[in-house]
Amino acid sequence: MKLYLRAIILLILIEGLVSSVWFLLGATHYFQRGLDLIATAYFAGLAIPMLIFILIFTYLLAKKWTPRDKEQRRLLYTLAVINTLFAVVLVGSLYTEGWTNTYTQTDSLQMTDDQKYEYQIELVNLFQRNSYAQLHLRRIESNTQSLIRIDMNTNDISVLGVAKINHWIELKSTASSGKYILRTTEDLGIPEESFMIDMSIQSAQAVD
Repeated sequence: MKLYLRAIILLILIEGLVSSVWFLLGATHYFQRGLDLIATAYFAGLAIPMLIFILIFTYLLAKKWTPRDKEQRRLLYTLAVINTLFAVVLVGSLYTEGWTNTYTQTDSLQMTDDQKYEYQIELVNLFQRNSYAQLHLRRIESNTQSLIRIDMNTNDISVLGVAKINHWIELKSTASSGKYILRTTEDLGIPEESFMIDMSIQSAQAVD
């Protein structure tokens, strides 16, 4: 097999393997979720044909195949171009939110009943196994902000309705200074959960 033919086939194999692995990692967010409908369509339409190309060209490389005429060389070049186009489309179809960087959804900004804090809940990497929730607070008096991790069952959220105004939680003051009760609302689509928020130590504890 001539050197230039080996180089072309190796390029096809590397493009196919790298783009297929990159697509699989990206579409599943490092295996934190399954393939959605769009990713499944890309996988069936692009990734599977590329995997077939990989098998074919691995066989040709192993057999040290050499094109006998111009038609076979033209076919090889055409397949190389198609493979490159497939690789570009496959990689370009991915969103990086949630695996190379976090993806956060928040509800509308609210005020506690004692007018001391502005708050909203942040749902990070929702619909993935590594999802979590955190309470974003701003103390009105000092204009300081903080985040408190909430041990909410975010993995139980299967569908999230988003409108112009969303109230996924409510935060109410208690008789104890610096302590608040956080309750989830039915808009989250999961059974109601309650947490005791202690502002002095920036902690959240689940309560019945």
